[in-house]
This record gives sequence, structure tokens and C-alpha cells, in this order.
Amino acid sequence: MRADAAGRRALRHEGGAAAVEFAIASPAIFLLLVGAVEIAVLLIVALSLGDATLEAARYGATGFGGDAAARDAEIRRIVATRTLGLARDADLRVTSVAFSMRDKDGARRVDEKGVPLTPGAVLAEALADEWLDDLNGDGVWNEGEWFDDVNGDGVWQGGGGAVGPGGPSDIVIYRIAYDWRPLVLPDFGSATLRATAPVRNEPF
Repeated sequence: MRADAAGRRALRHEGGAAAVEFAIASPAIFLLLVGAVEIAVLLIVALSLGDATLEAARYGATGFGGDAAARDAEIRRIVATRTLGLARDADLRVTSVAFSMRDKDGARRVDEKGVPLTPGAVLAEALADEWLDDLNGDGVWNEGEWFDDVNGDGVWQGGGGAVGPGGPSDIVIYRIAYDWRPLVLPDFGSATLRATAPVRNEPF
């Protein structure tokens, strides 16, 4: 009888110890699970944003959708669809910058030797234009705003193109930036995801 009672007491002690151990370990396990889910969502959004940018560029190249506002709305719809609704529209910045094959008078642009620019030359010009993530929309670099320092001089050198979807046969760079925040713990941190895609408009 004494041995049975001692065994029951030992089992109770072991059960109590297991409960204490679980109470100590469960917050860490919960954080690991939440972290894994958040990282998975971040990767899904990052990869989907690249696909969405490519699809948006293909859509924009057709000239469909009417004015720039209507095309911007459709591009935002494409991004929302491609990211499975995980990208919040309020945290999304969509810009397009057009580089024309023609000058303001409608004549074919030429280089310094007077040779007409090829689409490849205009594309090179577009890719060299440094992307400014213009948070306040004033068109100039301000302290704290990120830019793609293509030439590594630490100075923003952009603004060479015309903001907008461009006209027929223009080279257009589509740029999408998204401020990602954790879903479960939104105050835990943030990251800005960026994707870009160049395209040549159709002769619409």
C-alpha cells in the first residue's frame, strides 16, 4: 500500500513538473510558430510582387484602360490579385516612368553624333535612371527616402523620364514598392519590398 501511494505521489509530481515546463516553453514555441508564418507570408508577398510587376508592365504596354488613373487602378487590382490579397493597397506605391523615342517636337531623338536612338539605347537610359522611392510625392530626394544608387556616388540622379504610362512605343519602367508589416504582430518591425520591370509600349 505504501509503495502504491508513493507511486501515485510521484506521478502527481511528474504531471505537475510537465505542466510547469509546458508553461515555460509554450511562449517560445508560439513565437517560433508565428515567426515561421510571418516569414512565409513575407516570402510569398515578395515573390508575388515581382510577378505582379511583370504582369502590370505587360498590361500597361497595351495602352488599354483609358487614362493614367484608370490604368493605375487596374495595376493595383493586378497586384492585389497576384499577392493573394496579402498586400494592403494603402501600403502600396505604384509608379511608372516613360522614356520616349521622340523629343518634345515629335522628332526622332538622336545621340551626340546625330544618329537616331535605338530602342536599346533608350532602354539603357531608362535603366540608368535612379529609382527614388518618393514617399511624399514631391519629385525630389528628401532625407530618409530610399533611392537606387546605380552609379554608387551617393547622390540621387533621376527624374530623366516623364512620370506616367507613356505613349506609343515608349520605354516605360514600372516600379512597385510595398511596406510590409507583420500580420500578427504589426508593431514588431517592417520591411519595404520593391520590384521593377521595364517594357516597351505597343504602337497603340
